[in-house]
Amino acid sequence: MDFLYETCPYFESDESGTVLDHMRRGMHFLTTERGERGLCLWGGGDWNDSINTAGMNGKGESVWLTIATVKALKVFAKILQHIHQDSEAADWLEKAETLTAAVRRYGWDGEHYLYGYTDWDEKVGSDENAEGQIYLNPQTWAVLAGIATGEDGHALMDRVEKRLHCPYGYVQCAPSYTKGDPHIGRSTYFVPGCVENGSVYNHGVTFKIAADCALGRAEDAYRTVCEILPDNPELIDCGVEPYAMTNMYLGPENPHAPKWAPCSWITGTAGWMYRCITEYLLGVNADFDGLRLTPCIPPELDGTQVTRRYRGATYRITIRRGDHPMVCDGVEIDGDTLPLFPADTQHTVTVYCK
Repeated sequence: MDFLYETCPYFESDESGTVLDHMRRGMHFLTTERGERGLCLWGGGDWNDSINTAGMNGKGESVWLTIATVKALKVFAKILQHIHQDSEAADWLEKAETLTAAVRRYGWDGEHYLYGYTDWDEKVGSDENAEGQIYLNPQTWAVLAGIATGEDGHALMDRVEKRLHCPYGYVQCAPSYTKGDPHIGRSTYFVPGCVENGSVYNHGVTFKIAADCALGRAEDAYRTVCEILPDNPELIDCGVEPYAMTNMYLGPENPHAPKWAPCSWITGTAGWMYRCITEYLLGVNADFDGLRLTPCIPPELDGTQVTRRYRGATYRITIRRGDHPMVCDGVEIDGDTLPLFPADTQHTVTVYCK
């Protein structure tokens, strides 16, 4: 416990700073608080706050957190480049490369990425383990962070399909834990198929949708959206209104009520699902220099129309399947970013998805 209080002083400070200062401080913390393998220290948990005892002694390292830090560093560097702080951006990108090398050296388990190493130097999310051999998030975020790209990214997501898929989504880990492990934390004490112990944890599933789109796997992404919506015929008696999102569905290994949804209306899944549909599948993204359009749609969505207000202008966008340049107001656009237009103007756009 001393580790957390000595290295993570989460108490009120007299210091102040800009948002950029706070971001810089966060990046500094993540890149300096690392273990013997050069991976980010786990502490009392990461996104998966139910893996809450793996790093309390200050030695356990989270592969997922390291992967997510790589993603964060790349986004931070892009912000710095936009405000012409190229030298600092290059420094952070160099740190991202260092972390990427550590992930590839220590995080790879032969066919997928580990979740991490405990304080006792035990692997979590390895085929060496009897239970919890593979976790969803390290695989999807390896794609989102640009660590697994091209054929490697596709091979990784193929393993996700093979090992974590069920008829109503993707389980958070497999196989579920059947007995508690104090070296990992409370996730192992949940009933199998419940919460982080093998449920279809929809917040994590939305990361999978985003990863599919990053690789151009439009049909996999769209199918996944349909699978975790409560109107999926597999979920007809799940207990969720057809217009709501739920935190999870009890996984297929649950001995009592698989497919049941005990936590609707209280989930970050809703916001991420919105992002997955609007920013990843439909590909409509607000960027620094204009509205960027990078759709990733299956044949079922050919001809989808979107209206987007951006910096006061209105864009009426039609998304088509095909390999053609984007057209705005009858003029072909080079690249994927629309030019900026004055406020209170309207524009007609057709964008194509291969």
